[in-house]
Amino acid sequence: MIVLPVRNQYDTKQRKLIIAFIRDNRDKNLSAEMIGAALAGVVGQTTVYRCLHMLVKEKFLVKIDMPDQKSTYYRCTDNPKICQLMCVKCGSAIDLECSLVTELNRHIRQEHRFQVDSLKTVLYGCCEKCV
Repeated sequence: MIVLPVRNQYDTKQRKLIIAFIRDNRDKNLSAEMIGAALAGVVGQTTVYRCLHMLVKEKFLVKIDMPDQKSTYYRCTDNPKICQLMCVKCGSAIDLECSLVTELNRHIRQEHRFQVDSLKTVLYGCCEKCV
């Protein structure tokens, strides 16, 4: 269950609509454009960008920048996966929960004294449809 972020400002109707859309699509990586298109006519694109910026700042969402530096996706922080595979061509994402990734994280923590942030761990490449 998504916990709504605590705010010092007013919760607007548009913000609630954006959060509801994100909640309904919590298992997907969403772009600002996808959210804007889904809420077109009700929420302006500028409002979507402003709201996403605040939700990242409030740690409700994590921002995932694609290597092409042209695309950005967002996902909920309360649904952390061990790792994601992200296609650089079509933008599809695959949640990866694999014992080898778990073992790699354990090795890094024990041998290198470094904690990997699994929420931000994304491996970029091409999915089987785009290869």
